[in-house]
Amino acid sequence: MANDRPLAAHEILDALENVSDNEEDYRERLICILPPPVDPDCLTDEDSGEEDNVELNVGVPTHGENGTWQKNPVNWPDVQGACQDKRPIEWFENFLDEDVISLLVSESNKYAVKKNLPGDITTEDMKCFIGILLVSGYSWLPRRRMYWENSPDTKNELISSAMTRDRFDFIFRHLHVNDNLDLQDKYTKVRPLVTLLNKRFLEFSPLEEHYSVDEAMIPYYGRHGCKQHIKGATTMCNPIYKELGLGASVVLTFCDVLISRGFDLPYHVVFDIFFTGTPLLEEITKKGLRCTGTVRENRTSSCPLITSKLLTKMERGAVDYRTTHDNTFIIAKWHDNNIFSIASNAVGINPKQSAKRFSQSEKRNIVIEEPHMVSIYNKYMGGVDRSDENISHYRIGIRGKKWYMPLLTHMIDLAEHNAWQLYKINHGKLDHLGFRRRVAIALIESNRKNAKRGPSRPSHHEHADSRKDQMNHLVIPQSKQTHFGRIARLTRKTANQTLQSPLVNGDSLVALLQSKETSSRAVTEIHAGTPGALGVPSCCYETRQEMQLLVW
Repeated sequence: MANDRPLAAHEILDALENVSDNEEDYRERLICILPPPVDPDCLTDEDSGEEDNVELNVGVPTHGENGTWQKNPVNWPDVQGACQDKRPIEWFENFLDEDVISLLVSESNKYAVKKNLPGDITTEDMKCFIGILLVSGYSWLPRRRMYWENSPDTKNELISSAMTRDRFDFIFRHLHVNDNLDLQDKYTKVRPLVTLLNKRFLEFSPLEEHYSVDEAMIPYYGRHGCKQHIKGATTMCNPIYKELGLGASVVLTFCDVLISRGFDLPYHVVFDIFFTGTPLLEEITKKGLRCTGTVRENRTSSCPLITSKLLTKMERGAVDYRTTHDNTFIIAKWHDNNIFSIASNAVGINPKQSAKRFSQSEKRNIVIEEPHMVSIYNKYMGGVDRSDENISHYRIGIRGKKWYMPLLTHMIDLAEHNAWQLYKINHGKLDHLGFRRRVAIALIESNRKNAKRGPSRPSHHEHADSRKDQMNHLVIPQSKQTHFGRIARLTRKTANQTLQSPLVNGDSLVALLQSKETSSRAVTEIHAGTPGALGVPSCCYETRQEMQLLVW
């Protein structure tokens, strides 16, 4: 190995095996792996020559010799800036700010003055009032007056010490939003508050690519014209889109709001079967926005899709689709647990994804192919339903008789929920209940009245069925007088004369109780007294106990 030529792999192994531990001649050698020698008669994988005959860009349109490809990323502006370390009450006051509170205070005072009552509701009163409403969402009682009731099982010390019961009732009865009524608008009673809150929600909402549109339900148990049956309801349509129906009117109005924010961005709106139709897809496409939504078969403009009966006979995961002649949008029908149709002007069938489903016939989980447009719909649809679920957990529990009161309380709940969402976006650690409690306590304690209150009468329910006498015996009330009523006719004089003897045995005591001369007061004091009372000597403790049992 005198030469310094590169060694092959087998020569390196032989050299390493022949090296002894005592050998002093250690020379540095360059160890490397060389490719095999080139044999022109033998084609290897590395040098097959087939890549010279490969045609690239098959089916891809060319854009000139140098190409016209360019990168235009979509820059979504951050309208809120860096993460803000705000307290929960500060996030809440972004929506219920001074303008909203001033509206509630001024209109409520006007309403009270019209009833010849003092319009003295202040800003602090209204904030404390809203805080009490928030508390009723997680500390619910069937009647609002029970929060002030002097009973240990219902009294809320935070509420009762911040505002009197009568003051709360006064604000609750005269809570008002609008005095100038518009007979053409069924929601004229709450329209100013809705307008203000929508403006605040839009101002602080983060810019996102995907938005979901769905209907929200507000519990209402009365009768009113606004309580409508959804089918065929067109009275609340935007006049601009009235011909397209209620569902399309709601979506297009929301699209106009997104465009009015001033950012030319490719928004993607997702909605369900109540809104979708081919006229809606065409209108959204004209506005330059994207959309995806499930659609009823009678709203597909006679799209020649395979019938649901035939698609049901195919394997689970089968799909059939059609596109318009100008590729404006696509309508597909997919076989899942059931057959349903979906339409989109933004995404198509591919790339398909794997979805896990449970098979009733095989009694096990199976994997089927899911179209891409279905994946997008499942991923981004459901935001409104999640909002309704979060609000329903701690909905304001104090109810009023006015028809618009559920709408007002729902707006307060919605403002609190949206504030919590912003708090979470900015890496807040509190859950919904903890956030709501912090907001409610801050509103009450910061705006409470510190006037000292006098003693209040106890509740008529307090100790009604748990009253005990001085010997810790439970007193059981009864409507009919029993044989112990004869004891009440004994005179006090006879009892004192008899009990002053050194010892009283059981027989004489029974005879005493059976007599008709001892008063009821004497017997009661003997029953509830201590050793030595009314002439009962301390040495007669056992006899006295016998009397207590007899009286009981």
